[in-house]
Amino acid sequence: MRPVAYLRALFAGHIGHWAQTNDVVVNEFFARIKNLDQLSTLLLRHFMYAANHLAEQSVGYQHVGTLTRLLTIELKDLRPEHFRSWYTLFLSYFVVVSYTLNPPLRKILLRSLFEVAANRELARDFIEASDRKARELGTGPSFLGTSYLEALVDLLWRQLAASFPGVVQDDVGGRVAFKIVLSSLAVSTMQLVRSSIDKVSDDE
Repeated sequence: MRPVAYLRALFAGHIGHWAQTNDVVVNEFFARIKNLDQLSTLLLRHFMYAANHLAEQSVGYQHVGTLTRLLTIELKDLRPEHFRSWYTLFLSYFVVVSYTLNPPLRKILLRSLFEVAANRELARDFIEASDRKARELGTGPSFLGTSYLEALVDLLWRQLAASFPGVVQDDVGGRVAFKIVLSSLAVSTMQLVRSSIDKVSDDE
């Protein structure tokens, strides 16, 4: 972030508001994550870093007034509860993607998710909806129509629209931009998941 833009955000109160909302919630999640088992701690930290990166690009002061900002919501309209929903849903999304690609992780990741989620009902709704979608589409690659992993992004967008200001379910352009950014982020995050699994296996 350029110095001039940083000072503008500082004097506008954006940085202080971000610290009192997003940063407070991130610290709450990390405080719970550190009490998990070694593998879950490593994986959920990766998920939180990814979700925080996307929060910054979507609504953060770092991208105010730039073309890279994904959502148009005024930062000062956001409250801690909005970010608790945001991180609950993104942890749920990354948990599902992880155990879809690594089925043995399902039990341990679901248990960990419900231990750290700020809104367990929201997490449960996402898991149940993803399970229904898996039964409908199957979890393997799709050569015709929508694949399961693509459908998860659409599901995430719909649930964000119901709980986070600035996300509009019928905003096709916003959903496409969101999907592009999230898909790239998910690939890099899953690579970190693989590395973490290998690290824990080596330690054992």
